Amino acid sequence: MNEYAFEVIKNINLELTTGAWGLVKDVDNTATCLGTDEDVALPGHWAYFYVDKYMILPYLDDIEPTMVLPLSENRGGALRLYKLD
Repeated sequence: MNEYAFEVIKNINLELTTGAWGLVKDVDNTATCLGTDEDVALPGHWAYFYVDKYMILPYLDDIEPTMVLPLSENRGGALRLYKLD
């Protein structure tokens, strides 16, 4: 994915967001930036999707995430991460 495509999708998401998903670039600390239990660095472009254990995701369940991180205890659920580049 080139920088222009990333910026277009990210800014559309910012206009329409429900907070359930988004795009990030070069995250130094997922605990601070995305609310995960673990502190993981994410170099490059990533899509993320917040899920709880009761969600049924007929479309996203067909795509294997690059990584799944648990969210902080007070938030609950998990964060599915998809590396885009």
